Amino acid sequence: MKYMKNMVAIAFAAALASPLAAVDPAVRVGAQVVDANGQPVGTIASVTGDLVVVDTGTNKASLPASAFGTGDKGLVIGMSRAELDAAVVEARTKAQTQLRAQLVTGAAVYGSDGALLGTVDLVEEAHVTIKTAEGARAKFPITAFAQGDKGLSVGLSLAQLKQAFDAAKPAPAPAPSEAPK
Repeated sequence: MKYMKNMVAIAFAAALASPLAAVDPAVRVGAQVVDANGQPVGTIASVTGDLVVVDTGTNKASLPASAFGTGDKGLVIGMSRAELDAAVVEARTKAQTQLRAQLVTGAAVYGSDGALLGTVDLVEEAHVTIKTAEGARAKFPITAFAQGDKGLSVGLSLAQLKQAFDAAKPAPAPAPSEAPK
């Protein structure tokens, strides 16, 4: 499961606020978004509660609904497409740097179910090996890791990891057959 997506929550609503009067716009999927100069920024890809995902064509950014105003050309935000794309890249880079700093030997790794899977055993350029409490080792691409509620996490549960280990075990050797009498 890929965790590092092009969708990054940008938490500085003040920078995004439209210079227009604050209104409660009818934000909906497919609506066009423009900047304060009326230039296209992107389209709304989804709305979940107060989070609105704007697709610029290059990136997707989650913005608070309060970041939108209305203007002559529809929904308006206080950033241009280039500024929003740059903010997404900056936020993604910062998040990746923080995540890589946490990938150290001994760091706890949790599953998608919140259960402890094990600890970081080895960090390589593109992979991280975790060691379970039973001593088994599993190798994951660095892109499989994310910051979860408890710390480092990967997108599979403890039960799924155990199933993967069981599936990887070699089948028992067949019992020797008796020679015919």
